[in-house]
Amino acid sequence: MDHMDHDETMSDAESKTGLMTDKETISELLSKVERLELQLHNTRRPALPDVEKYDGKSAFQLKSFMAELKNKHAQDGEVLGGDKGFVHYAYSRLTGKARNRVSPYIETYLTMKDGKKALKAFYTLLEDTFSDPSAVRRAIQRATTLSMGQRAVLDYIAEAELIFLEANGSSWPDNVKISYVEQGLSAELADRMVSTKEYTFVEYKKEICCW
Repeated sequence: MDHMDHDETMSDAESKTGLMTDKETISELLSKVERLELQLHNTRRPALPDVEKYDGKSAFQLKSFMAELKNKHAQDGEVLGGDKGFVHYAYSRLTGKARNRVSPYIETYLTMKDGKKALKAFYTLLEDTFSDPSAVRRAIQRATTLSMGQRAVLDYIAEAELIFLEANGSSWPDNVKISYVEQGLSAELADRMVSTKEYTFVEYKKEICCW
């Protein structure tokens, strides 16, 4: 009996040990599952849609392309691999003529150790390659010949703002932009807008559009 009792005691102990081992294994597995679920939950996805591809045919479209790229980098840069990863991304948004012209140089930027410098240099390459050096001069010339004619005020203001954008004049002083607009107003509207008040360009637009 003593021998049997001993065997039973050993068997019970082994069973308990086995149960403990099983419980520990299950606990470890559950912990791993929870960690994986947490990792999946924390995996970030891009907040913005892909930037529309640029084909290099329009210097004016380059401005909007660059603006969208920089906004995408600000929002999703880390998700896309940081500065160096974003060079890859920016290159992937080129197509046709633009991609062909940049391809011989892309390896240079991808092998640079400093990702921030690589991205800045890639932006400079795009601007130097596809911008129109004479576009600003032509836009300023158009600003000096603005004319409202028989158009609605809103259409005239919209054209003026587009010209200012093309001329890199978004940061021009308000009085300069206002003077360009005023010179092309119809005589009737120009008489109505005579005032000693100093406007910001935003205030001026609101005032003129009320007439």
